[in-house]
Amino acid sequence: MIIEENVSPDCKELFEPISANLFDTLYPDIESIRIEIIEKGLGGYSYKKKYVLYQKADIGRNIECGNPRCTGGELELKKFVDQMYRRKFKNLNLIQWCQGYKGSPYGKERYGACPNQFEIDIKIEYY
Repeated sequence: MIIEENVSPDCKELFEPISANLFDTLYPDIESIRIEIIEKGLGGYSYKKKYVLYQKADIGRNIECGNPRCTGGELELKKFVDQMYRRKFKNLNLIQWCQGYKGSPYGKERYGACPNQFEIDIKIEYY
């Protein structure tokens, strides 16, 4: 896993890894996969993070939103890989808005949707 731009060394905790064996069980026809995600913090939390995942064991189920005021925001990578696998797509490029909301600490108050977005580029090679 390569992580670039303004990302702390502790960012591995953002990922819930799928073991390579489980990945091969779920997706037996995938030879290799590369996922590039650019998270853009918009609004008051302007930043940019880039994640590049290229090993099967690095592919996580969810990536949490980096906005410190976001509650419940995460990107579900497995959902996109599942859809691509079922349809045997080789490339997918899309922008996904964070599904969380801006709120007070502990999520007691909601102030609106989280403004962050994820630019996703997935490439799959099949056997």
